[in-house]
Order: sequence, then structure tokens, then C-alpha cells
Amino acid sequence: MDTSKSSVRTNLKPINVFYVWYTELCRRINCTPAPVVKPAKPKCQTILEFVADRLKVEEWNPIINALRHDTSLHVINIKSRINKCQFLHEVDTEEKAKHMKRRFGSLWTSYILRQLMKSLSTSVRNTEVLTCLELDGLPMFSDYLEPLLQALKKNKTIKSLSFANCTIKDIGCQLICTYLRFTPNVEIINLSGCDLSGESGDHLAKLIKYQQINRYCESWHNSLRYENPLSGVMRGIKRITINCNPNFGDDGFNFILGELEDDLWIKAVDLQKCGITENLAGKIIDTVEYNRSLEIVDLRQNEMLNISTIERVLQLLRDKQQFGFQPEYQWCNTALTLTWNSVRDTQSKFSVGTSSIHKSKSAPMKNVSKGSNFTNEQVIRKSKTVDNIQRKSGKIILSKTNYIDTEKVLELNTKLKEEIQKRKEIEKRNEELEHELEEIKSADKIEMQNARQNISKNYLQIVKSIGIKPKAHSSVENNIKQETCVKEKRKV
Repeated sequence: MDTSKSSVRTNLKPINVFYVWYTELCRRINCTPAPVVKPAKPKCQTILEFVADRLKVEEWNPIINALRHDTSLHVINIKSRINKCQFLHEVDTEEKAKHMKRRFGSLWTSYILRQLMKSLSTSVRNTEVLTCLELDGLPMFSDYLEPLLQALKKNKTIKSLSFANCTIKDIGCQLICTYLRFTPNVEIINLSGCDLSGESGDHLAKLIKYQQINRYCESWHNSLRYENPLSGVMRGIKRITINCNPNFGDDGFNFILGELEDDLWIKAVDLQKCGITENLAGKIIDTVEYNRSLEIVDLRQNEMLNISTIERVLQLLRDKQQFGFQPEYQWCNTALTLTWNSVRDTQSKFSVGTSSIHKSKSAPMKNVSKGSNFTNEQVIRKSKTVDNIQRKSGKIILSKTNYIDTEKVLELNTKLKEEIQKRKEIEKRNEELEHELEEIKSADKIEMQNARQNISKNYLQIVKSIGIKPKAHSSVENNIKQETCVKEKRKV
């Protein structure tokens, strides 16, 4: 008996590692792990990326259970490549899912999608290492999207969030923007190909405005303590990608441009194939020229926008880099080539999750597969933290990425001090004026009292000379009127 117990203890698998627990669950139900779920490399245990279209119903159970207990994955990327597939809302139980006539596309059923969202929500709520969550092409209706967003509010590690090619529409965009207000750790949001209209531009602009107010409050909080607010280390959205939304148009982009004029933190805005026209050309150029934080404004593949306007925007962005402005993000791949070395050779491929991940020490980049088109320069990005600040002779010397923003903040800080000094002087002057006003009022009261006393004395003298007793409860004016009436009667 003791030997059996010891053997059971030694065969236990840790439940927090996805691939270990997934293999164990497959062994328990006597099935082989799905080939699409296996990692690209045996040692790459922190990235889960697979296309879920050909998975059968029975193959989903180990994946869903392993995701529910996982706390080891740094990247979760689940894709679906089925276009215009009918979603089966009536298939909401396991028995119905097993007996449905469709052979593939089990993800497009209510039962599988709901179970997947529940397990993802649990993993997002409990993990401490997940930095990138991408759901590409999934049928994300609001009923399935909201539980995941509620779990996202309790997550503190996710930096990149993507719902590319998910037909969430304007309702889903509104939900995402509402919940992202409470998750400032998310820096990159990708809503490409989500069938968005101009209404979604209003929701995104409100999100930018809300986080802008929070960042200003944080910088104000630091400035009151004689510190220099560092815009590079402040949390919040820095990149918004809404490519391939042809109905977005000028109306949606106009909302975003209105908030970017005074924003100091948004770094990149991607708007390829969004129906932008030449009507906004002047406002776009003015915003890019005035804004000091924008690194990328991708307006390529908008047929109604002149190529000269795009080249002008690229030239303005290139001039910023010539003055020591080193970009934090890279451009998305596109078939359209322009000047400026074909837009930095379009090295970034945003659709793949591993290209925009802030890696931690527990997920070294050597684990990325050789088949992927990434280099160390594309994947590894030096994070902006307080460790990047060097203090020499009492002066703060920042890296190039923070230089322009810090200069802007220092200028605002000096203006703030001047305004505070002016307000102190105004308050002091107001106090002096109030004091003088009180003295004038007190003097007026004394004069009024003296005048009343003189009137009462004159009244008493007149009454005594006439020989009439004054009424006890009558006022001075009434008594004077009565005396004048008596004099007139006597004359008559």
C-alpha cells in the first residue's frame, strides 16, 4: 500500500504549467494531444498559439481545463480562419455539440465558446506573467466578451490586447473602451477588421480622454512633491490599431484627432484601409506637427487620401527622429511601399502576438521558433522604468526616448510654479481688500449710529418745546410726521 501511495505522489503533475497539465489530461482520457496545440519548440513552454478551426468537440475539453488552471503562459493567441461561418447559438450543451452535423468549426458553437471564455477569464484573473492576449477571428458577441473583460479588470500584467478580425462592431468596442478605463496596464489595443463605424471613434476618443486625465493627475501629484513626472513610465494606452475598418471614415478619425492635439502619451495610431479622405488632410498634418509624442500615424492604403498627404506625414515623423527622437514602436507590414526606406522596411508584423510582447526574464527570447520572422531587435524592447534614469550632480539625465516629453513637462512645471506664485499674490491682495472693506463698513456703521443719535436728540428737543409726549412704540420718522401735522393745525 505504501509503495502505491509513493508512486501516485511521484506521478503528480504540476497544474500551473499549461503543456504539462494538458498532456496529463489527454493521457487520462486516453487520447493524443492535438498537433496544432503543441509548442513550436520543445523548450518554448510560455507561448500558446494555435488555429482552432479543426479541433473536434472532444479535443476541446483538455485545452479548456488546462487553460483554467494555467499560470505559466506569457502569450495566448487563439485564431480562427473560417470566414462567414454560421454561429450555432442553439448548440449550448455538450451532448448537442457531440451530435451536431458539422464536422469542423466546433468553436463556432455556444457551448465551446462559452466554456473557452470561462477558462480564459479564470486564467487572466489568476495569472501574474501573461503579457499578451490575442483572439483573432473569434465570434466575440457581447455575451461572451463581457465576462472576459470583467476578469481583465483584475489583471495587472497584460500589456497587449487584440481582438483582430472579431466582429465585435460598435457595441463590442464600447464595452472594451469602458473596461479598459480600469486597466491602465494595457498599452496596445488592436481592433483591426472588427467592422467598426464612426461611432467607435467616439468611444476610443473618450478612452484617450479618460486616461489623459488620469495621467495629468499623476503628473500633477508628482510635481507637487518637487518631482519631475516621467511620461514614459506612466501606464495607459500607447498604441491604437484599427486597420481594415472601411466604415470608420473621417467621422471616427475626427474624434480621435480632437483628443490627440493635447495628448502627450499616445505613441502610435494605425489606420490602414479605414476610409480616410482628403477632407481631414489639414487637420491630420496640424496634429502630427503639433503633437510631440506621436511616433507612427499609419494612413496607408486609404484610396481617398492623396499620396502627398501621406508623404508629408511621414516627413514630419522622420524629422522628429532626426532630433534624437528614437521610436518605441514599429510600423505594420503592408503591400504599399513609400519613401523613407519603405517606411522603416515595415519590420513589424502586428498580427502575430510575439512581435509586440514585453518579455520578462522567465520567458527568454531564445525560445522563439526559427520559423517565425522575428529578430531580437524586433521582439526585445527596452522598457522605460526608473532604472533608465541616471542622476549626475543632482541633475536628471533621461534616455532619448524620454527627452522631448521631459523637456515639455519641465516647461509646464515652471509655468505651473509661476501660476502658483501669481495666485498667492492675488490671494494676498484679496485679503488686504477685504480688510479695507471691513474697515469701511465699520466706519459707515459708526456714522449711521451717530446720525441716528442726532436725529433722536433733535426729536426730543422738538417734542419738549411743543409739550407733547412721544409714543413709546412709534418710530422717529412717525413722530416727526405727527409733530409737523400739529404745527400746521396750530397755524390754522
